Amino acid sequence: MAEAVPMLSLELLPGWYEDWILFEGENWRQQRLHALEAAAEALAADERWGNAIAAAEAAVSADPLRESARAALIEVHLREGNQSEALREFERYKRLLDEELGLMPTPRLRTLMPGAGRGDVTDVGRGRLVAMSVAGAQRAGTYPLEAVTRQSRRRHGATEY
Repeated sequence: MAEAVPMLSLELLPGWYEDWILFEGENWRQQRLHALEAAAEALAADERWGNAIAAAEAAVSADPLRESARAALIEVHLREGNQSEALREFERYKRLLDEELGLMPTPRLRTLMPGAGRGDVTDVGRGRLVAMSVAGAQRAGTYPLEAVTRQSRRRHGATEY
């Protein structure tokens, strides 16, 4: 599956503008984006994190405003346990969507990152993210950043401010 990612990153006859090519090119674009997103999910399920991220990033690169591509990348980061990467990607997408279209991410994407931009974070338990999928994120509660920070300081023996 990982071997297919470079081929799925290619456009159909770039620079050609005949009508039939434009139509077929859009069909190919949609199919390859879906295939890249599915590859990211399958590779993440096999815990092949680097390949999963490469597939999701290829989808994002092909269409930076496509929410399902961003969701695939964010989900891979979350499943790998890289909450900060997931949050960084969410914020990057949120900013781009606002600048380009004046829109906000949909509730589906916001569910992946509960608390993003509101000053609270997902329950991280013992350093592992609870919300590893949309369904998991819906079950996971959010906690004020201050409480999580206080809990983390206690766990690591830091002095309370």
